[in-house]
Amino acid sequence: MKHVSPWRIGGFASLGIACLILIAPLVYGILRGVGELPGAIFDEEVQFACGLSLVTAIISTALCIPLSLCATSSLFSARFKGRSALVQLLTTPMALPHIVLGIMLVLFFGNQGLAPLLEPLGIEFIFTVQGIILAQVVTNIPFVVEQLWAAFSNINPKHIFQARSMGASNAQLDWLVVFPSVKHDIIAAIIMCFSRCLGEYGAVMMVAGTTRMSTEVLPTAILLNTSTGNLSRALAIATILILLAIALSGLSRIWLRQSTHNKYGNHKRVRHGSATGNTADDADTKGLGVNGSNACADVQYSGAGAESSGANISGAGGDTRSDADIDANGSGVERSDAKGEYAT
Repeated sequence: MKHVSPWRIGGFASLGIACLILIAPLVYGILRGVGELPGAIFDEEVQFACGLSLVTAIISTALCIPLSLCATSSLFSARFKGRSALVQLLTTPMALPHIVLGIMLVLFFGNQGLAPLLEPLGIEFIFTVQGIILAQVVTNIPFVVEQLWAAFSNINPKHIFQARSMGASNAQLDWLVVFPSVKHDIIAAIIMCFSRCLGEYGAVMMVAGTTRMSTEVLPTAILLNTSTGNLSRALAIATILILLAIALSGLSRIWLRQSTHNKYGNHKRVRHGSATGNTADDADTKGLGVNGSNACADVQYSGAGAESSGANISGAGGDTRSDADIDANGSGVERSDAKGEYAT
């Protein structure tokens, strides 16, 4: 009989406890709530809450993603003292209870804050639909910034250096190198941001209230129906949110898995004999040449060595060098320097 270590036994026991307290209640709730869905779907209040939740979540996601993406990109490309502290401040609200963020928003945008200045402009956040959007955006920006910052930190710095050495501007660097490198992470962030906006409760309750058929979204509808004793309707709404969360979480994991595969699964092994291909670390930077010219580096493997050839770049003054040291079969290295001169 194969010996099983106590550590492995403890691990499986912990897994069983986690499944019991996390998965089992969700499955039980879904089994109970599915039977209540047919009656709840055609209920006017549930339809209103679903519609308002979808509209506010879409608007909040459309506002949150560009703000977070631009902020993260600017912090990633900038180099200044206190950058890490600023990132920490932007992501600190993740550790706060959302009801605390809601209180801060009420104070800042209420009558004791900016409300007297915003009311002449027709902007009101307290107990309005705009307040729902504000609460969802504020609570999700730290989450998206944290997720994008982790993705940006995994970008190969060699790609950025190559793009800058070919004269790429900051806008070209973002659109042609940085954003394509993390496109799957961005899509996953969009999906998770939308899911979190649908389920936001604490800050929304504090800022927009829980007025039935006015600022009633799906999470607050659960509270209202539970407080009035209508448990079956609350359970049906909870089931809707659970099913949406499972679907959106699955989509997010698919995109994150694709991102991981692109980063670590496409490395090519060069075996003994002849092989041709591009190195996994070389950036495919197109459209980054100065004054519209393109440049790229092609690496060819042949037999026991490797040759590297560069491309001439036309533009402003200066010169660039591209070196390649590749040991194709472990028997030797052939070094080739390519030098391209800029035409003035």
